[in-house]
Amino acid sequence: MASGTGAGRLTRPPQDAPARAPTRVCLAGTATRLGRALADGGRALADEHLVAVIAVSSPGRDDRLLLEELRQTADRHDVAFLVADDPGLAGELMADGIEIDWDQEKYAAARARLRADRAVGCRVGTSRHRAMQAAESGADYVRFVPASSGRGDVDVMIEICEWWAEIFEVPCFAGAIGDRGAIAALCRAGVDFVVIDEDAPETVAGLLAAVAADQDGDGG
Repeated sequence: MASGTGAGRLTRPPQDAPARAPTRVCLAGTATRLGRALADGGRALADEHLVAVIAVSSPGRDDRLLLEELRQTADRHDVAFLVADDPGLAGELMADGIEIDWDQEKYAAARARLRADRAVGCRVGTSRHRAMQAAESGADYVRFVPASSGRGDVDVMIEICEWWAEIFEVPCFAGAIGDRGAIAALCRAGVDFVVIDEDAPETVAGLLAAVAADQDGDGG
């Protein structure tokens, strides 16, 4: 896992590295759900060293104390801490970065608001064009999101992630995913970060085990 702060925690190893870098995990959810999941002091972050990112969706300023606690937990484990859609809050929390829906004006505004070493990632659905636009504009990562949790839509996303990993240097996130089979397929496709949502029907521990199995050569 890349160490440091900000965008440095989200970098991909060089393409001439001797082996494919293992897929890492972005643990996503609301501040309340993530707080409950990490109430044991962050055991899930230490287990297998799989979790590289905590991403808070729909952050509310009423959650400020909990958000501060989540950021501190992330820092203790050298895990990136991201918030969604609010560059002002990201700056106040000294988060490692922000994730937004790709839009050129929103991206420029987020870049202007955050420190230069903070990450800006962009959700692009399953649009190759939007992903390339974001990457060309300097996004630190792109996140592919299936149109639904249906198998067909997830398979479309997996195919796009495989195409992206083979061609582009900008890291890609995929998900949220709550299915072990899809996680195994994404790991095989070379996705950099698989997003596991705290609201997934399967337990986080079970989904982390699916990623660990791939790294041990037992996935699929």
